[in-house]
Amino acid sequence: MTGADILVQGLRAHGIEFLSIVCGNGLSPLLDACRRADFPVIDTRTEYGAAYLADAYARLTGKVAVVAVSSGIAHSNAFTGLMNAWFDGTPILLLTGESARDGADTGAFQEFDHSGLAAPLCKYSARVEHPAQIDNCLNEALARAVAGRPGPVQLSIPASVTGAAVAGSAPPTRLVPARVPAGGAPDPALIDAATNLLAGSQRPLIVAGSGVFYAGAGESLVDLVHQLPAPLTVPIWERGCIDEAEDNFVGVIGAVTGGPELLAQADLVLIAGAQVDYRLGRALPPAVDPAATLIRTDADPAQLQQGVTPDLAISADPGAVLAALADQLRGSDSVARAAWLDLAKETNDTFRARFAAPLAEDEPMTGHHLVEALRPYAEDPDCTFLIDGGNIGQWAHQVLADRYPARWLTCGASGVIGWGIPGALGARLARPEGPVILLTGDGSVHFGIPEIEPAVRHDLPFVAVIADDRAWGIVLTEQKKAFGGEGVTASLIGPVAYAGVAVAYGARGAIAHDIAGLRYALDAGIESACPTIIHAPIQTGGPTELTCG
Repeated sequence: MTGADILVQGLRAHGIEFLSIVCGNGLSPLLDACRRADFPVIDTRTEYGAAYLADAYARLTGKVAVVAVSSGIAHSNAFTGLMNAWFDGTPILLLTGESARDGADTGAFQEFDHSGLAAPLCKYSARVEHPAQIDNCLNEALARAVAGRPGPVQLSIPASVTGAAVAGSAPPTRLVPARVPAGGAPDPALIDAATNLLAGSQRPLIVAGSGVFYAGAGESLVDLVHQLPAPLTVPIWERGCIDEAEDNFVGVIGAVTGGPELLAQADLVLIAGAQVDYRLGRALPPAVDPAATLIRTDADPAQLQQGVTPDLAISADPGAVLAALADQLRGSDSVARAAWLDLAKETNDTFRARFAAPLAEDEPMTGHHLVEALRPYAEDPDCTFLIDGGNIGQWAHQVLADRYPARWLTCGASGVIGWGIPGALGARLARPEGPVILLTGDGSVHFGIPEIEPAVRHDLPFVAVIADDRAWGIVLTEQKKAFGGEGVTASLIGPVAYAGVAVAYGARGAIAHDIAGLRYALDAGIESACPTIIHAPIQTGGPTELTCG
């Protein structure tokens, strides 16, 4: 038995289901141990792709996902996915291979303080110096990854540790669950205080973040907004849990393309499982009325004072808090809150009227056309729907605004682009049944194109629709607004035969010039056992430029 055998044995005992990996220096003992133990390995073409794959899997499931990369630049290449996990609070473990430590501090190949570099992005980061430390370090890393607000962790393990021969070892018996746990029960006195504040409010607004998703609290959330009643919003790019069309939902908050102006009108804001940041105007005036009451609840006590100090903070499982509040407010009708909800809905309807006009299928396609064509697929409860891209992402969030299901996935709070294709691999691993559909832009897709090849090789089918306007759409819009047409600089993209690229990688390729062609290609791709890339040329323009097409 080797140190790598102990590591693989430990991963399996913790319930880890696969490794997302790019081979290289320091990883050969680990790969050999995986082979001998028949432990699944999904090898990608780029380190950031491997990390994005793990990040997407973890954000869909709440389980820790593990990515392994080699030393030096490979380690830093994985940081895009690691940083995404840091922004979004995603439980992933990065394993970094290193040269043997028998030449430590003498210039060994790619010798570097990998854990020191990773530390600012990680809740725990350490180098394993001896095989006897593997079980304990793995246990601690996984425990930190899911404790409080989830997040990334990292272990550097030299080849001299994973390759070392050790005496036979039984599987570890002292294990922590490698998935985000439920938080604690709320203090009844704090629930009473929050109930009184909510009951006394006339214009409450509920803001639900990823913490509500991890708590599996979608039903309790909807119950609460009905009992008050109150409008409900989700910060853009967060994990959602509003699985069906919901009348009280007023779309995402914090989109660069705007939204219904409700936050500043609220006299009470309940922030559940969400961070305070730019999307909420940092919860400061003028974004929030200085006289408004702020209530925060989170499973992680450290998050309750993040950004702004609330009037009332409840450290507990957000699901338990929302359920308790709904029970206490049940039947507490309020004429004022009902009128406020009607106003919120009217404000939301007025804002979204620009997207409500019917679209002609024979006119040139825009992002709006693509999203409307994808609507029935995205609303299918069996479909996992991924959104990757700035301009096309704004279209999706503004048009598909009556729900925000747990089976929809975006880049997360980082706002990064380019994670979509490796994210689709992670989504397929997380959800083996049902369609996986990715909507991406022509700017975003280039970062992940190499990961089409491992999708083919590992039989991980998905359908990607590339909205091709030959531009970095949001930047182009900003430049035109600020500098006029002559101010457009470095925001245009040349033509690419995306369907041909897909075929070159062994996938299926199609091109759709109209809605009928897009639907045909989507249906064919969903039925195929092979990844499918659909090239959809569209008109340039975003939600702030076009009113209905």
